[in-house]
Amino acid sequence: QQVPVPGVFKDDILHPNPGTAPVAIGRDLALFLEYRSTAHFSNMIAALKAVNASVKTHIKFVNNNMFSSWAYGGVDRMLLNDLTTWVGCDTRIMPYPVQQIHTTYSDHLQYALDWLPAAMGYTFMRTSSHGKPVIDQEIHPISTSRNRNASIAFGHVTAAMFIAHLHGLSMHLIWEWSRAEDGAPSDNLLATLLTMPQTLDDYSRTMAYINAVAPEVHALATAPRPLCIFLSNTAKQNGEKGFFDAFVDTFEATAFYGSPVSIVTDFMLDRNSTSLQHCEVLLLPKTTYCTGAVLKTIQDFNRPGNRTVVIDHENPATGELCAYHENGLKRNRSELAWTWNLTKIGDSTPKSLLQYLLPHLSSASRVVRCIESGASNAGASYHTSEVPPWGILCRSVMSRVNTSTSALVALINTLNSPTGTMLSVDTAVLGGHLDATDLYLNRSIDILKPLLLRPLQVMILRITSTS
Repeated sequence: QQVPVPGVFKDDILHPNPGTAPVAIGRDLALFLEYRSTAHFSNMIAALKAVNASVKTHIKFVNNNMFSSWAYGGVDRMLLNDLTTWVGCDTRIMPYPVQQIHTTYSDHLQYALDWLPAAMGYTFMRTSSHGKPVIDQEIHPISTSRNRNASIAFGHVTAAMFIAHLHGLSMHLIWEWSRAEDGAPSDNLLATLLTMPQTLDDYSRTMAYINAVAPEVHALATAPRPLCIFLSNTAKQNGEKGFFDAFVDTFEATAFYGSPVSIVTDFMLDRNSTSLQHCEVLLLPKTTYCTGAVLKTIQDFNRPGNRTVVIDHENPATGELCAYHENGLKRNRSELAWTWNLTKIGDSTPKSLLQYLLPHLSSASRVVRCIESGASNAGASYHTSEVPPWGILCRSVMSRVNTSTSALVALINTLNSPTGTMLSVDTAVLGGHLDATDLYLNRSIDILKPLLLRPLQVMILRITSTS
């Protein structure tokens, strides 16, 4: 139900760019914009509920812009999550970046699709929404409003949609401009999607695939997330571009480790000191500014059995974590003494960063590990190490079917080239003789042999102990 609300929402009015202002002035303006936008949407929702008290609301955020180098968003998405019934968005998972994330080490040319902004956006929404459904009312696996994408690769839609749902999307809507404003048939529909039978076939196969394995995808998407990355709104308010560079690189690196990632924010830590209870490893892109509550929560987490690692955008790592209060005042060094012994790693290319992080990630549990393999088209294979294969998104979770214990595994090759992997099962939780099945194709898989995934290939497997 749509209820008209008086007033005009102008993006350029709500979000003037304070990027050239001094830090203190920029922070005040950023805070003002956050309060202003929150009040704006709060008033809109109140107007809707005055017409219909049971109305369901959401705000459609553009995920692709969320982690760009422009540090000032003018919106505090955590505050707005509290206002709405659902958590909404608009996301493009195209073959090429729509909004390039400019970090020193970004390299989107290695990928077959622009998966990173969407994966970060959906992960943030899922792990910060307090259990609210995450919906996408304008998901873009392709774009037909500006060009035909006639050369889009077969399998692109499948990979894009599974990336979205495995990272936390609850529901999506795909639509097409079929009519112009005067009601006439739109060229966008007649000259694009209807002339792309391969893409239409990809759509239909993808929806059949997702519906067939919906319970398994839901189980994988809601699996425990022992690997946590800190996202600081205070860093945004203070214009710390280096923080966001380190955050993006850390997320990209750990995405291929094989353990689900949770994004924890200073908003969550300020409100609830137990927000890190599910974390086994905490990765802290270095922020210069943080509240006392955030610093105390991180200190409490830093105890035997947990791992805390600082990723510093300065390489080699030199800076102090949380050296300033959120308002810019310098902290007493005695407050920070415990941080001096934290593990610090300098930011680098995500692939290299993963190698540096591996010794510290080992405590993050994985039921099934994807291991780098020398798999080839000829069928020959060899183990290179226990290193995860770069480019393959690998997720696993324990599951039960009747009385049988099993594990679910999702594999997606994001690279432009075929990539091989071996599967290694944690025998402490799933032992004995193991049978593996490709759930969509209903065929047996020999997990003692390497799997070679073509670009954009998706596999959902069930591994069952038959002992």
